[in-house]
Amino acid sequence: MAHEGGGTLLQDKVTVITGAGSGVGRATSLLFAAQGAKVVCGDLRKAWVDDTVALITDAGGQATAVECDVTSESDVEELIAAARRTYGRVDVVFNNAGISTPGLSIETHTDEVWDKLMDVNVRGVFYGCKHAVTAFKEQGDGGVIINTSSIAGLVGIGGFGYGASKGAVTQLTRVLAIEVAPLMIRVNCIAPGFMLTNLTKSEEDAFSESSEEEHAQYGRMNPMPIPVVPEHIANAALFLAVKTGRATAFNIDKPIADFYEHENDDQHDAQRAARAISPAAAVGPGGQRSEQQKEQDDQEEDIHDGVSL
Repeated sequence: MAHEGGGTLLQDKVTVITGAGSGVGRATSLLFAAQGAKVVCGDLRKAWVDDTVALITDAGGQATAVECDVTSESDVEELIAAARRTYGRVDVVFNNAGISTPGLSIETHTDEVWDKLMDVNVRGVFYGCKHAVTAFKEQGDGGVIINTSSIAGLVGIGGFGYGASKGAVTQLTRVLAIEVAPLMIRVNCIAPGFMLTNLTKSEEDAFSESSEEEHAQYGRMNPMPIPVVPEHIANAALFLAVKTGRATAFNIDKPIADFYEHENDDQHDAQRAARAISPAAAVGPGGQRSEQQKEQDDQEEDIHDGVSL
């Protein structure tokens, strides 16, 4: 995939990633490490996150595994504290852990299912943002927060409870971005569409190869007839994590298929991610594009405050 081979886009940056044991979390951990980051990988499933770290260290990268239940504030606080103890600071926090409950209607939702969705998908992001901001303020030189939302949080698909939880993540991101912007803390979210990942499989089959039928099925769900996979979302996260992704409220909600055409070209992954995300232009307060923002549409450096795709 596009992240194979080393790079320096995140050289010596300390990154914390939840849900790092599989799917988008594992793909992003591998990509960030390949780009020079020191990665603190958190996941509820210790064996899975240990495997992620082993993949990174076997390739010559730096990573640490931490067992973390994102519904526990003390676990999330400790995850970020572990990054600072181990590597001296934290630069990027990617609140990625999440669950889904496919096939449930409003009538079949129970209090237990609703509470679990909100605890993992919303409360977990809240805890991650809260303790990331605390750490960044103590360090005094800004930082980056990335949250995983979903297209289900923007339009009416994906299930009643899941959509509600991801809608909360999207709005949390928008509000927090404005709150902490004066501190030079960037808060962004990614809203993937239909994606072929382990969330679509049972836990026992989480790491099994997807069939040609599955690839075709998920490809039909996207404008380009190819499935979105975790590595595509990892490239979007890379764009948001590096300096070229400087933005305040930046929702990435388009299939990122451009990378299939450039699998052997590891140059400018982050910039290419930006171009692949959406043709939509930058907008400012009230949804109006300023003249300055129009001039910046084609610039890959210095995307300024108030950007929303």
